[in-house]
Amino acid sequence: MERKNIYIKVKKNIENLNKGLIEREEIISLALLTILSKENILLIGPPGTAKSEISRRVSSVIEKSNYFEYLLTKFTTPEEIFGPISIKNLEKDIFKRVINGYMPSSHITFLDEIFKANSSILNALLTLLNEKIYHNGNEIEKANLISIIASSNEIPLNEEELQALYDRFILKLTVDYVDDLKKLVFISEDDYNEESIEKFSLKEIEEINKLAKNIKISDEIIEIIIKIKQEIEKEYENSNEIINEKISDRKFVKTIKILKLVSFLNNKDKITLDDLIILKNIFWNDPKNINKIKDIVINNICLIEKNYSKKINMIYNSWKENFEELFKIQEKDENGNLLYLDINGEKTIEKRGEIHLKDEFGDFLFFKGHREYIKISKQLSSWDHDYEDTGIITIDGRKIWKYEFSNIQIIKTNKNSVEGYEKLSEVGELKPLLLSGYNEFIEKNLKLSNDKKEKLETITINIKKEYNIVIEKYEKLNKIYNELNENIYNNLFVIEKDRKNIMEKLENNKKNIELIVEKYKELLEKIDMVKE
Repeated sequence: MERKNIYIKVKKNIENLNKGLIEREEIISLALLTILSKENILLIGPPGTAKSEISRRVSSVIEKSNYFEYLLTKFTTPEEIFGPISIKNLEKDIFKRVINGYMPSSHITFLDEIFKANSSILNALLTLLNEKIYHNGNEIEKANLISIIASSNEIPLNEEELQALYDRFILKLTVDYVDDLKKLVFISEDDYNEESIEKFSLKEIEEINKLAKNIKISDEIIEIIIKIKQEIEKEYENSNEIINEKISDRKFVKTIKILKLVSFLNNKDKITLDDLIILKNIFWNDPKNINKIKDIVINNICLIEKNYSKKINMIYNSWKENFEELFKIQEKDENGNLLYLDINGEKTIEKRGEIHLKDEFGDFLFFKGHREYIKISKQLSSWDHDYEDTGIITIDGRKIWKYEFSNIQIIKTNKNSVEGYEKLSEVGELKPLLLSGYNEFIEKNLKLSNDKKEKLETITINIKKEYNIVIEKYEKLNKIYNELNENIYNNLFVIEKDRKNIMEKLENNKKNIELIVEKYKELLEKIDMVKE
């Protein structure tokens, strides 16, 4: 059996099985995967969402298949599912059922509302689901069963006795009503034709599973799967729910088996990143956690770390700030004298002089004794005695204060001068005139002092270290992007909506890291210019 031919056959079947159905591509592909892997799938959702119709269609993929379907209730008896008791054998004191035409003799079984069944039925289902054997009286019989497709409108959140049964459904999917109702208007049952289905013999299914065992799985892929598992379990380790997100050993082993089959059916000889997307339909137990677990799966596939860009940007900004500080050197005049700024913002070589007073917020203070110079936009009540707000506000929103028994007023402003005001100042230490940073330092062709050269060397080492980490991340992202871009559009078990979502997330992540790489490059280029 050639992989390519199997791939084409499965692809055609998925297309044909979808005819006449709306928004059911994922259910069809996963149900078909379930049958070809000889596993079981649980569909969770309300009635009227085509679950039974899909089961009947997918069962037709098996050549000469026996199909059994039943709606379970708490009143359903074992005879209805496993067959009536044989009267002939009972006359011989032998308890045995006639199973022909019932579930143990079927290849595909659809059980609707499975968790409504009573304990006598559920206990028999456990071995049928896992080992595909049936205890018929005192005899253990090998059932014909390939797969069970089950459905439920609810899951057994608080029923511990049902957890073993629930865990045996490796693949799970929630199903809801169609979003685009207009499409339902033009739907036609005639679009689907069972004769268009290319069937698999039971022997072919056995051969497919045998060949799939040879699919390679790299250490890198194994690490990603384990990381996803651990991250999910850590996320929910303190959950008090009976259904938690612990992934059993049985489920983990079955997961590897399904991944190998997914890869084989996708015409590959090894498991690739796009195959891991199927984990979003395996690694959850409680439907309320589906979206979060899906994000964990996709983020690990696409190398998306929470707040990574923010963290790396913070590191970059810290080193950039340290780097710029090296070049905030006090400017000198042509004779080599240190320069300062006087009260008018003019350059001076005097260290002391008249300086502006500032308030606690760092705003310059000004005063004036003549009210007529004040431009106001709002005036509140009459003036009061004591030191307080006059109620007068300048047109730029600054408050004016009045002193008790005096017409002296003070205004706070960021400007160095205000019309009609004298500056409030005193003699003190003037502010050194510093270079603005690297650019001005380079323009003036200055040299760093020895102590600053040592600091620059330390900063350079650390920046290069961080840069190499980001570059490594970026190269990995490129590799992931190329791999997914090559494979994801041909993956039979990834729907278009997920393809688009994954590639968009990956592309955005790649762009973010690319911007950070460019920032580090620019900083390293500046360092090289200083050293030259």
